[in-house]
Amino acid sequence: MDSRLVNTWYPRLKELYYREPFRPFVIRKLDGDAVRVRRREWIMFHPRNRTIRVSTGRGEETLWIDADAVKEIELASGGNHDSRRPQNRIR
Repeated sequence: MDSRLVNTWYPRLKELYYREPFRPFVIRKLDGDAVRVRRREWIMFHPRNRTIRVSTGRGEETLWIDADAVKEIELASGGNHDSRRPQNRIR
């Protein structure tokens, strides 16, 4: 892994972002919340930034996720949530 990277989650996020065809994915946070990324155009990130910006697709609502709050990033299942885990809150 590149030692200049600030964020350990960056390689996984980059992998899912550039995947063809694009498939929605979920960013799970340490507090139990999860943010679903439904479209490639709705997320902005950089390997050295401390935040990820995700549009919810609801008007101009944007969520800011602190890099230290990211627990894992995984492909989303078919519905509006990942049924393999208990849900706290998914946006």
